[in-house]
Amino acid sequence: MTKSGTAPATNARPLSEVARHVVAPEGIASTEWPSVFKTCTRLGWGFDRWQFDAGRLIVAKRSDGTYAADTTCISIPRQVGKTYLIACIIFALCLLKPGLTVIWTAHRKTTARETFDQFDGMAKRPKVAAHIRQVLHGKGDEAIHFNNGSRILFGARESGFGRGFAGVDILVCDEGQILPESTLEDLGATQNTAPNPLFFVMGTPAAP
Repeated sequence: MTKSGTAPATNARPLSEVARHVVAPEGIASTEWPSVFKTCTRLGWGFDRWQFDAGRLIVAKRSDGTYAADTTCISIPRQVGKTYLIACIIFALCLLKPGLTVIWTAHRKTTARETFDQFDGMAKRPKVAAHIRQVLHGKGDEAIHFNNGSRILFGARESGFGRGFAGVDILVCDEGQILPESTLEDLGATQNTAPNPLFFVMGTPAAP
């Protein structure tokens, strides 16, 4: 994502051509992507073709309305637009679903803060700012609160952030290559009471 929060340069190649390995969820009956994409377009955000294809899979749904992929794992190099894609999806879902609770964690404090700064920049865009009630910049208390009650909270797992929450609708574990199983279990428990949770594990590929 660029510093201005705009999409990377347009790339027309589909996901199947740029990804080495893609596992699509089973039981897809529909996708929430059209409404998410429409919202993002209204906010001024565009996508590369691979991001468009990935978005369709990420918010695909089964016939009962639950997400087909309740866990999405993304392992791709840095600076290719994964944070931008997930950020746009989260902003759109926060607007489409009042009262949504999103937790974005990174292993390190510096990474969590950098991501918050990117979200803060997106929230300041004129078409987005009208939907934002408050942005908290306090150290360790970074958060974006929407007018409709949705909220995005940011923190570092190394400081224990994320544990103790309940009813988390969307949980993001950035720096997923540094994610002990015990921490994964603790964070996973925060979504036990969420009606239709989404869980993201994002990171960079391991060295050869």
